Amino acid sequence: AGAAAELEKLSGLQEAVFPEYARCYFRGLLAFWLCKYFMAPHFAGKGTGKAAAPPWLASAVTQMQSIENFRAGFPRLLELCRCSEEHLCREFKKYYHITPVSFINNQRLGYSLYLLSNTELEIIEIAEQCGFGNLSHFYHLFRQRFGVAPGKYRARQETAR
Repeated sequence: AGAAAELEKLSGLQEAVFPEYARCYFRGLLAFWLCKYFMAPHFAGKGTGKAAAPPWLASAVTQMQSIENFRAGFPRLLELCRCSEEHLCREFKKYYHITPVSFINNQRLGYSLYLLSNTELEIIEIAEQCGFGNLSHFYHLFRQRFGVAPGKYRARQETAR
């Protein structure tokens, strides 16, 4: 029922508002559903034959997907989990097969894609908005993850429109 209602809302948006807004809404909706149905089972351990993460960790992972939390980084994750750094790293790796810092960086990089595609912010501002304190580190991680520099990614997005 949730997906059908959202799709009905989207069809109404196309007629009622600017096409750019409807397109942006659709992108966000698509990203939400892709994450919900393809990433959530992986993170919850469903369908993988692996145990689901403990509730305290799963809750922290969910909360870390909000902009203000992943911008704050690892200290915020530690605060949400209320455990030692060593225990958090061990449990995170055990259940999610990735380090907490890599998870946070992935959240930040995903947000940077959105900002590059949908804003006119300078790349240094985007790095700051995403929580990267070092522009060089942002460029390195972006290029490593997506195989292209942020500026080239933006240029490709603009030509695709």
